[in-house]
Amino acid sequence: MKLKAVWVSLALLAFGVGNTFAKSSEGSGKERGYYKEDKSEPSEAASILDQVYLGFATVYHGEAIHELTSAQTVDTNGNPLSKKSDSINNVNFDSELSGGYRINSDYRVGVVIPFLYYPVDGQDFSLGDIGVKFFSDHTVHTENFNLSTNLIFQAPTNDYSQHGVHMSYGIKSTPHARYKIPNSKFVVGSFSEFKEYMGVTKGKTFKMVYLPYVRYELNSKLSLNLAYEFDYRHYLHETGFLSFSTYQTDIQPGVVWNITKKVSLNPYFQIFMTQQPSMDHTAIGAYLSATIL
Repeated sequence: MKLKAVWVSLALLAFGVGNTFAKSSEGSGKERGYYKEDKSEPSEAASILDQVYLGFATVYHGEAIHELTSAQTVDTNGNPLSKKSDSINNVNFDSELSGGYRINSDYRVGVVIPFLYYPVDGQDFSLGDIGVKFFSDHTVHTENFNLSTNLIFQAPTNDYSQHGVHMSYGIKSTPHARYKIPNSKFVVGSFSEFKEYMGVTKGKTFKMVYLPYVRYELNSKLSLNLAYEFDYRHYLHETGFLSFSTYQTDIQPGVVWNITKKVSLNPYFQIFMTQQPSMDHTAIGAYLSATIL
């Protein structure tokens, strides 16, 4: 499968998801067609459906920009990986499907199913560690600031987690902070990920990712975005509690396109900083998120 087909698939996915959910972009019962024109009370079925949520997110880990026809992605230094007999080094979509129940406007509980999809060389699929997720969409909320938090308990459903490192379970959190600078078009924020791998017999025991960003809003649909990713790991052989090894650092200049109020696409260049930054250590990436229900 040619790499052009990967980007066509991503574009079709974005447009397809956008068109599918455009009619429900406001997120209320009326816009979703649950209320009649006389504004009578919603049906019981509609009320139950309003409490259900379903979301999808994926990160495209792409090829080096100087090897756009390659089916392989890059390593943590931005160097193209070699082809292997399996799909492990291929470009991929690191995805997550989540669904569950809205307790109220701020809190949700549900299931998260992570997976990797490899769209080239015959295609492949790898299930991640399925988890139970507790959300707080507005842990701290003011007029210009919002902090969303969550807590995820993961089972070792991934084959490597079970048989490679013998993980007992994982504990994960992915908070997101966002601040809209008053009287300006600038937004600053950060995405984070913290995960502890309980009971592992080798490899990493803790992962910490921090991705601050600054965004300039060109209009309601389109923004310029600049992010800097820090990825640190604590390994089993490291004795100090705060002993972390740098796994990867990179800059991500790109754009954010709000296709609808529920669908967003963020293509970017991933410039790796662990070596001298250059076009030879730069890859293509993208992030797509969609709220289905």
